[in-house]
Amino acid sequence: MSTPMVALLAPLIRRSFKKHLFERGIARHTPEQVAAMGRDDVDALATSLGAREWFVADQPTKVDASAFGLLAASIRSPMMTPVCTYARSKPNLVAFVDRGLARFFPEHEAASRD
Repeated sequence: MSTPMVALLAPLIRRSFKKHLFERGIARHTPEQVAAMGRDDVDALATSLGAREWFVADQPTKVDASAFGLLAASIRSPMMTPVCTYARSKPNLVAFVDRGLARFFPEHEAASRD
């Protein structure tokens, strides 16, 4: 897109995004409240996993694949949000993500060792 088009559309897109976040409920809370809700979610996952390797069974299930997708983004990304930082402080969740990477993406683990 051309620079003038970006300048014209950016405020419209931003306004639409803010409206969407408000409609979904997340923008109705302060940043501190959002962070507290995120930490509560991380605590619930850490408690649910406990000392087990996988959430439901001895082998990964769809629940594990879903949890892995959410947790890997928080734990392995460079994002320094309060919730990501908090998730990284949960050893059982960090180990879960490491297991998931080794199991679901062995080529990623091999590349990161090189």
